[in-house]
Amino acid sequence: ITAPIEDTVQVQAVTNYSWDENGDVSINDLSVAGDVGFYGTTAVAQQTGVTVDAAGVHAALVNLGLITA
Repeated sequence: ITAPIEDTVQVQAVTNYSWDENGDVSINDLSVAGDVGFYGTTAVAQQTGVTVDAAGVHAALVNLGLITA
């Protein structure tokens, strides 16, 4: 009898998720193919050089789609 010889092992990634009593989903780790924006907006580049004042923070939040102008 010849024992099989395994030369390739594929391990499938596991995503842990659960629903709570309100129907909300909790995901432990999530990988996304493509870009993801807030509230259905197109993803934008990481904000850098944001001034630490009301106008700078406001502009960054508008750019991210989190608030409207």
